[in-house]
Amino acid sequence: MKKLLLLTIIGCNVFACTPSKDQLMKEFINSCIDEAGRAAKDDETKKLITDYCNCAGQKMTDQFSVEELQRLIKNPNDAEIVRKLEPIINTCSELVKK
Repeated sequence: MKKLLLLTIIGCNVFACTPSKDQLMKEFINSCIDEAGRAAKDDETKKLITDYCNCAGQKMTDQFSVEELQRLIKNPNDAEIVRKLEPIINTCSELVKK
């Protein structure tokens, strides 16, 4: 996931563009589903992963600026970003449990 988002950002920097939040969200969701989906053994688990990734991607896009998303990519352990991610992770985890 990070590699794909990083390549998007680097490519845009080379061509003097800034990725939009929608571009970053789509890349995150696709990467999240691909990476987490590898561990899924059945269709039900794959659906839960897809639902979680879509939820997290949408909420991150709603609550994070492009700059914060880029900071997350560069340093996923950034304390401020982690604090901001915790409610998203909890909310999306609860949604997929239902």
